Amino acid sequence: MAKEIRYFGQILQTQTTANKVANRLENKLATLSKANQNKPKVTAYYQIWNAPMMTINGKQTISQAMNVCGAQNIFADLPILAPEVSIESVIEKNPDTILLGGQKEVQQDWLNAWLKWPSINAVKKHHIYLLKADTFQRPTERLIEGIEGLCKKIDQVRATQ
Repeated sequence: MAKEIRYFGQILQTQTTANKVANRLENKLATLSKANQNKPKVTAYYQIWNAPMMTINGKQTISQAMNVCGAQNIFADLPILAPEVSIESVIEKNPDTILLGGQKEVQQDWLNAWLKWPSINAVKKHHIYLLKADTFQRPTERLIEGIEGLCKKIDQVRATQ
């Protein structure tokens, strides 16, 4: 994302400001990555939509943010950026946490739907988190604040493993 900020700064002739923002972003990401690099890994499922059920692969900014926190996207290896997945595939991969994106108005319904599957570790241990989709699904400088909050949630998951 820092690369894109610098690019737009060049186009808009605001390189000085863009470089400051990009540097701050890179420094914060490096700090968070270093703080989490030796912590135990956590498996995570990120849901971006429910009908059809959709997630993200490892090339998405959201997945990269999860990696910064030491969370491994269970569908990182899929070739499509935003693939459809089945409930059975999520159950089979049995994530430690479920992260719900989507609009705020639907998140509670999505959470309630997951509660029907208590065999999934994330459900069993109450590690289903509602995330602000605007923060994660529209990558801007705000993503840093979102990643900091996400890392705290991932630490909560680790605490119960």
